[in-house]
Amino acid sequence: MLIQTDDPPPWLGRFEAAIEPEPMSGCWLWTGGVLPNGYGYFHPKHATSRQAHRVAWEVANGSIPPSLTIDHKCRVKRCVNPRHLRLMTSRDNTLACEYAPATINARKTHCLRGHAFSGRNLRYGENGQRKCRGCARPGAGAAGTARPGQ
Repeated sequence: MLIQTDDPPPWLGRFEAAIEPEPMSGCWLWTGGVLPNGYGYFHPKHATSRQAHRVAWEVANGSIPPSLTIDHKCRVKRCVNPRHLRLMTSRDNTLACEYAPATINARKTHCLRGHAFSGRNLRYGENGQRKCRGCARPGAGAAGTARPGQ
């Protein structure tokens, strides 16, 4: 048995039959159904389809709190190894992916015109996006007449 648990569900053998350990990375690759987004899915008996990595986590560690999600530390969507998974907030999970647009934008410290996203120069738009007060001033125009540092 790959997943160690004191009370294995009756379908665990069927679940584990769809796992192929990858010795170089330590990932347990899901060979069952895969969703268009790259994550595996599994149908526990008499239940709706569930993402395979979430099933693996819950069998090994218990339920997932509603405020948290599962992150793949290995960054492999088909991996179901509970040791490669961790609980995180949705925001932290998004920011953990270095190439996600939200992560790229969160790292920015200045607007496109060089004004700092800090102090009195920082404001937030209706959608929560950071904005530069200098560029938003009336008359700043497309060329941005506000001076950096203002």
